[in-house]
Amino acid sequence: MNSVFPHIIISALLLLNIAGTANARNSEYLTNENIGLLDTLDSMLAHADDYVQVKEDRISRLRDKFMHTADTEQKYWAAAGLYDEYAAFDSDSAMAYADRCHSLARELGREDLTVNAELNRIYVLTATGLLDKAEAALQKLDASRMNSGQLLTYCDRNINLASHRDQYVGYSMPDTAETRRINRIVDRAMTQIGTPQESYGWLAGWNGLSEAGDFRDKIRADLLSRLQGSKFETRDDALDAYVLSRIYDYSGDKPSKLKYLILSAIADIRGSVREIASLEEVAGILKDAGDFERANNYINYCIACADSYHSRVRMARLGQVKDQILSTLYHHSKEQGEANRRMVTILIAVVAALILMFLFIIRQMRQLSVSRKGLSDANANLHLNIEELHKTREELNEANARLSELYANARKNAEILSDTNEAKEKYIASIFSICSEYITKLDDFRKNIHRLIVAGKSDELLRMTKTPELPYGEMKELYRHFDRIFLQIYPDFVADFNTLLREEERIALRSPDFLTTELRIYALVRLGLNDSVKIAKFLHISVQTVYNTRQRTRNKAAIPKETFADAVMRLGKASI
Repeated sequence: MNSVFPHIIISALLLLNIAGTANARNSEYLTNENIGLLDTLDSMLAHADDYVQVKEDRISRLRDKFMHTADTEQKYWAAAGLYDEYAAFDSDSAMAYADRCHSLARELGREDLTVNAELNRIYVLTATGLLDKAEAALQKLDASRMNSGQLLTYCDRNINLASHRDQYVGYSMPDTAETRRINRIVDRAMTQIGTPQESYGWLAGWNGLSEAGDFRDKIRADLLSRLQGSKFETRDDALDAYVLSRIYDYSGDKPSKLKYLILSAIADIRGSVREIASLEEVAGILKDAGDFERANNYINYCIACADSYHSRVRMARLGQVKDQILSTLYHHSKEQGEANRRMVTILIAVVAALILMFLFIIRQMRQLSVSRKGLSDANANLHLNIEELHKTREELNEANARLSELYANARKNAEILSDTNEAKEKYIASIFSICSEYITKLDDFRKNIHRLIVAGKSDELLRMTKTPELPYGEMKELYRHFDRIFLQIYPDFVADFNTLLREEERIALRSPDFLTTELRIYALVRLGLNDSVKIAKFLHISVQTVYNTRQRTRNKAAIPKETFADAVMRLGKASI
């Protein structure tokens, strides 16, 4: 019976794992960042009516301006502003104001404004699914007579027409004749007008999708730069993000594709755009990922937008996607029901096995209780022994700690003694060198005097022994040797000494190789010569000068005066 239980439990776990795997299809799209963006998108859809109200208020103000404008040209621009607001929001109103712009442009006799109005009409024809009329209207336009802005719009209308035609059959391959034709138009336009600030992503992105390698990477970098810091609330932001999603789709980066589709949908919702495509693609991805509730909500919103906008192309496409979602949901529910039935069967078997195992365990526990009672006394005795062992171990640890402390102190003292001995050895060597040098100088001085005596030059001898320049120069040389040797042995002495002083009283050397009289006095203190009389004799200055200097330095100390000399004697470590 014991061998049966594990097999039953493992079977149940495998079934749960299969169900979890089925619910995580295409989970490579759903990174933590994308899940957060989907939550934001859900929140924005819940407040979509608020964005629509803001747009309608703006349209109402523009409509009032249009109604109260008498000048024909001003009326044209007011109508053009209303078209811009309605273009992706209400196709009937957008067409009405495009027609009104067309008639006003003719009244003004402005061919350029007439072309603008015709390009606007083509957009509405394309968006509502009247593709043949849109194509015929495009063919009537002469691109060679357009200005740079009109040329950009003309390219956009060609791309828009091709993308809407593809809605019936899915996205076309990047090397079709239609795609190549549009690419030629876009290339020619961008060659004539350079890199446009607006619609760049839409035009260059379309052109870059058929390319590979560096050019598509450049387009992606340009679009990422344009979207940096964007609030994703304009139509251009939506188009840039949409093109980025297509570029990432070609490169196989699924999480980034979904990310920018969601950001494009967010921009469309904030702008109350009803001519929306990105949200439809997000719904399709979520459908494949098993998130049917979100997919269904997004498609319903898209259908409502397409119906309100009277978009024949999108209604046909969205109907197919809606049918796919419902069909997938039906099959998923059916599979889930069968999986649930299998799970319930296995869970019943598992519960029965667990009951039998529970009874078996009770019997085993009764048998163990007898053994436990016998072990209880042995455990009590063992516990006493463990306590004694624990006390012994604590005493041993304390002894080890004391021994370690003594060893550390001994090692520290040994290091200090070693440093001191090495410093003394170096001092002795330097002193012998100086003494030898002075013996040589003294012998040279003796020879010079002897020469003068033999030569009978008593006046010159008197003059040479009378002048103080000789001992003064030798003292300076002695100080130079002392400073050099001391700073070689204690290179950090000056910096360490300054830490004992208040910041405003710290000493700066005029030369890095020479000490001041103040520092020279305390250098001797560091070497153990703390008697002011001996210091005065060594430096050939008065005892009062030494006393006053030491008193003045202690007054500048950042530490208590009483401990200043001791602190100086502990400064630095000899550099041997």
